[in-house]
Amino acid sequence: MTKYSTDFKINAVQRYCKGNISLNALAAELKLSDENLLRGWVNLAKEQGLEALAVKHHRRRYDLDFKLKVVEYYQTHAVGVSKVAAIFNISASQVYSWNRAFKLGGLAALIPRQKGRPSLMKKETSKVYTSVSTFTK
Repeated sequence: MTKYSTDFKINAVQRYCKGNISLNALAAELKLSDENLLRGWVNLAKEQGLEALAVKHHRRRYDLDFKLKVVEYYQTHAVGVSKVAAIFNISASQVYSWNRAFKLGGLAALIPRQKGRPSLMKKETSKVYTSVSTFTK
């Protein structure tokens, strides 16, 4: 379950965009832990529209090309992590971790890997038994 509903996020962004309240004041009024959370919602709504604030109930998998686009955009443009996250509609922590992985391991670090623990049991190869048995009484 997500901490903030879609309606909560949309109402917060709309109240801020009216222009009669500051980011810090609205974050304090809504009892948000950090105004950066609200700032991220506002950036996302400006880049992608209010529909992007909808709560996502599934895990998304990203291919190598998408990850590389995000990292290249972040490294070539003079914008912050939250702005890049808003442009590509992903979390800021994802941008940060992909950029860090790329710096440490290069392109190979962005290749998607299979999740989970590897099996300890060896796979059985299918054996074909060709035996002729005769039954005698």
